[in-house]
Amino acid sequence: YQFDDDYYFKLPNNLVIPFKRNEYLIDRFNDREKRDTISSTSPETYTIQYQQRPSQDRGKIFNRAFFRFYRNADLETIKFEDGFITTDLAFKKTTKADFTVFMFWLRDIHGNIYLIDMFRDKLEGLSLNSGLYSFFQKWRNGDPENNILGCSTAIIETAGGSNLHFISCLEQGFPIAEGGKYVYLDCSIKKVVRSSNKFIRARQSLSWLQGGKVFLPSYDVKINGVSDINNDIVEPILKEVDEFSDDDSHRSDDMCDNIIDAINHVNTRGYSSNEINVSTV
Repeated sequence: YQFDDDYYFKLPNNLVIPFKRNEYLIDRFNDREKRDTISSTSPETYTIQYQQRPSQDRGKIFNRAFFRFYRNADLETIKFEDGFITTDLAFKKTTKADFTVFMFWLRDIHGNIYLIDMFRDKLEGLSLNSGLYSFFQKWRNGDPENNILGCSTAIIETAGGSNLHFISCLEQGFPIAEGGKYVYLDCSIKKVVRSSNKFIRARQSLSWLQGGKVFLPSYDVKINGVSDINNDIVEPILKEVDEFSDDDSHRSDDMCDNIIDAINHVNTRGYSSNEINVSTV
């Protein structure tokens, strides 16, 4: 226990023991464990996860300063182990509806994740099918010349009837806008069950971000089909991250959902029970 304010404890023999604000009840003379914990996470994470005081951090959850950046030359030296797609689907093309967002990530041997590409638009019907299929095809085999692995997994949320129908289509084949052709995603489909609300999931991923394990592309990274890395990908992400808050006052969180899913995916390897293997036909 850590005291919020100065406190005086009076014993039966009238002896008074004073405690100062932020002092620990049982670690008054030795707070090594606390220092070790903070050094491996952050004071903010310690307060939330170990002190169980999320109310001290109401409002903003993320911060753009948590992210690190990789340059094009870094891709040649990093040892990557996996490539995967995260998704946040909005099935209605309306003004109020969130955007549909796909992100392609690489995970290195240390568990760091690197955002390689992002697609963000308002889609519906066959256009949504085509958008996901095109994004997957773009990274299906990766980019061997730049040490970018191909996509092995696509992560889809199972919540809601529209999502379940979409996943069923992924399993059985789904039409795309070009001539009604039926296609499959030739990768493992990971069905994500939301067992807690997005703000709890966001806080659970906080230490990963604060530990500098999430990388965004720097200005010199070249992505096929993206004309301006900063304006088209990085700045929209950082702006949404800065606005994301647990009072739900932010305008959208589709990119934040992708980031949270990517962190959870890397943190929960051994997920075979929730995956379906499909093949191209």
